[in-house]
Amino acid sequence: MKKLVYVLALFCANWASAQITITSADFPQGGDTTITSSTDDLNVDIATTGADTFWDFSNLNVSTQRIDTFYDVSDANAVFQLVFNNGFTNPDYESTYFLPWNDVDFSMADQVGLSIENPILFTKVASDKIETTGFGIVANGIPIPASSDTIDMQYQLPLNYSDIWNSNSYTNLDLNPAFDGIFRRYQQRNSVVDGWGQVATPYGTFDALRVRSVIEAQDSVYISFGGFGGQWIELPTPTTIEYTWLANGQKAPVFKVTAQDLGGNETITSVEFKDKKRDFASIQEEGLNLSVYPNPAKGELNVQLEGFSPESVISLVDLQGKIVQSWHLSEVTQNKLLLNAEPGLYHLVVRDQQKELIQKLVIE
Repeated sequence: MKKLVYVLALFCANWASAQITITSADFPQGGDTTITSSTDDLNVDIATTGADTFWDFSNLNVSTQRIDTFYDVSDANAVFQLVFNNGFTNPDYESTYFLPWNDVDFSMADQVGLSIENPILFTKVASDKIETTGFGIVANGIPIPASSDTIDMQYQLPLNYSDIWNSNSYTNLDLNPAFDGIFRRYQQRNSVVDGWGQVATPYGTFDALRVRSVIEAQDSVYISFGGFGGQWIELPTPTTIEYTWLANGQKAPVFKVTAQDLGGNETITSVEFKDKKRDFASIQEEGLNLSVYPNPAKGELNVQLEGFSPESVISLVDLQGKIVQSWHLSEVTQNKLLLNAEPGLYHLVVRDQQKELIQKLVIE
């Protein structure tokens, strides 16, 4: 009997979740792509955590999906590359990839004649840390890079249960000559690996570490009135709390909850997870194909499509997800699209009621 109990104990131990270590190999490189699903069910348990925890989020519905492309820094505007892709003169800021920067509301700047478009964040993946090295914006049509005077450390590596780190960052961006003003960001990040175990999502079950990060930031814009002084305008930047579940080899968090501190209470604002393509036919099974040339393009684009009906819609989508141009496939003449968009990075999306294809496109 004792021998049987011993064998059962060994069997259960072999199936228990493992306490893992997260390293730089578990994060993306430039050119990597993942699919992320979001759910409209925000009633998830973020209170339960600790050692050998099982988080069960497997029954969440999928409301929307997106494709996240970790753009290689070599695809960025040449002005940005001078700062973030220049290991010779700027080794501390030599970055791995960039993403759209969607968590800052720049709309108030429009009130004083400052148009800020296509904000992007640059990230550096190193063996001992993951850092946000700075950002780039297009201010009144002029691309302006902003390297952080003090760099934000997203993750301290290698990452293990109970690890704690704090990161204070500061960025001061002179907007001249595009605009006579200054953009400034202060940020404090306090992070702890507060749990390990297994997390179950609609995509699968993973051995994971959970990281809780409290991010307090203050964004402001200084507006100069020529020789009559100026004024600082604070942009709305509530305290954000991020919960990320990280697993080996997944490149992106397998599960992520974002909340805001509203009146001392954590209010969940988004729940998302790494996923597979859903609700669309398999690309391989349907024999779909999308090819475009030239890429980079300027003025005119040739498009070759297979497997789509004439009712399909082709959309040119910018990095913020805004549709810049669209065409019905039945109206496309000689497989040519006339482009009327500012230079930059876009996605060309072909979609009908059952399937879609997405192709990265650079417009010069």
